This record gives sequence, structure tokens and C-alpha cells, in this order.
Amino acid sequence: MYKNYQDIDTYISHAPGNIQNKLNAIRKLITSNNSDITECINYGIPTFKYNGKNLVHFALFKSHIGFYPTPSAISHFSKQLQGYTTSKGAIHLKLDQKIPVNLLKSIVTYRIKEEIDNSSLTKSQQRWINHLSDTDTITILPFDKTASIKFEMVQKLIQDKLGSEIPVEHHGASSLGISGQDEIDIYIPVPKVKFVPLSKELTKIFGAPRSFYPYERARFVTNVDRKNIDIFLVNKSHKNWKNSEIFSNYLKTHPKDLDTYRLLKERGNGTSMREYYRKKTLFINKIVQKASEQPSS
Repeated sequence: MYKNYQDIDTYISHAPGNIQNKLNAIRKLITSNNSDITECINYGIPTFKYNGKNLVHFALFKSHIGFYPTPSAISHFSKQLQGYTTSKGAIHLKLDQKIPVNLLKSIVTYRIKEEIDNSSLTKSQQRWINHLSDTDTITILPFDKTASIKFEMVQKLIQDKLGSEIPVEHHGASSLGISGQDEIDIYIPVPKVKFVPLSKELTKIFGAPRSFYPYERARFVTNVDRKNIDIFLVNKSHKNWKNSEIFSNYLKTHPKDLDTYRLLKERGNGTSMREYYRKKTLFINKIVQKASEQPSS
């Protein structure tokens, strides 16, 4: 609504008098949340940053105030926001509505935590998470007690075709005996020199890979008794695979952390793909760090 203002004071001063108090109240609940939050005008509207990254925005329109806390925050607070009009990244606060101070404070607190967490993601992890859908949702199902049998069927198929010396390993939630998505993860860790030849052989068995990262990871898909099977050919010397092994081995010997992981997955049911994998990746990073800090035996 208002353009070319240099600061938030000026922006608010040009709003109708009875609306200025609402805008000031929103501004106060944001800035009082953390002393490291800074203010500026960005995209022509009041913007609040944390550690140099956009945290939230607000803007005045003819019939409402728009509050912009990012799509992930709206997804996280979807139940609390049921009485409000929302869009992908915005909450509409009608001008005749009372400002939901406590709810907005909680959202700002969540966004601060999110930015702190995001700082522990690598650039490649952040890029990968950002490309995921923030509208498609995750479905988490109870542990499938037949998972090991289905794994062994695919393991036999692969080793019958490629040789028994080819390592075919069961990983993911179904290997840990916990709830997960409707899939079984199978990994084939091989030396870099064998990555391309084996990817061609796996293509003959399962068709073209659904994703392919040269000399890092290739993903093939099949199914057994209507169960989705993801088959990953991985470079066993790549850091991502090594971290995956560390994560899996740690959880197998630390039941409390395994149970935390189970709860993370179950609470992710119904959340967006982006939100789910962001939390999952942060948890994996945390466990890998904990494992690295353990004294070697």
C-alpha cells in the first residue's frame, strides 16, 4: 500500500490513525521477542531480520493487515490459524479484529528457532530442502512388520543379477523398527569407480533412475506387494553416505535418541515435505555431531 518509505516509523505514520496502534502493537511484539531482531523496509514493507535473514514482514492493505512469517511457520501453526484467512506465506488480520498478540509472538519465536536451526544446515542441504514442495504433505504409517521379508526379496533379486559380492543393505525407518513413510530404503554402497557401471546395470533391472547425482547417489524405484521400494546406489566414500552410516549405527545403540526420531517422524504426519525434511535433516545433523563427540573406543 505504501511505497518508497525509508523506515518503519514513516510507514506507520502514513496509516490511518486508528490503524497505527495495531501496526505499532505488531511491531512491538516482534521486536520485544529478541534483542537481535533488526528493522528495515524491504519490498516496500516493514521487514524484521534475525542474523541478517528475513524473519517476518507485515503490510497494511485496504481491508486487512498482512503478516508474513514464511510458509513453514503457517504450516506449523495451521491448527491455531484455522480462524484466520491464510495463503501460502501470509496471515490476513482483518482491521476490525483484535491483534492475536500471543499467537503472533509464538510464531516469531518459532521463526527465530527456525533461523537458528537453519544455520546448522549446509548450503547443499538448504538448497535441497528449498526445492521441496511446501504444499505436498507427508504421510507416516506404522512400522511394517513384513519389511525385512520384502527387503530380502529385493536383495536376492539384485544379487542374483549382479553377484552376491554386491553389498545390498536395509536402511531407513523400516530397518530401525519405527514408523515411517510407505517405503523401504535399500542402499548399495560401492567404490566410486563402480558407480557408473553399476548404475547402468541397475537401470536394466529397474528402469531409469528417478534421480541421479553423478558419483554420489542414484535412486531407483520398484515395489513388492504394493510396497514402495527405494533403491539407492551410493558412492561409499562420499561424506553423505558416511554420515548416513554414522546416524543409523548411533540410533541402533541409543534407544532414547531412536525414540526421539520416531516421535519426530510421527509428528511430521500431515506436514509439508519441506517442513518434514528440514526437521529430519536437522535431527540427522545433530546426531552425527553427537556421534563425532563420543570418545573413540
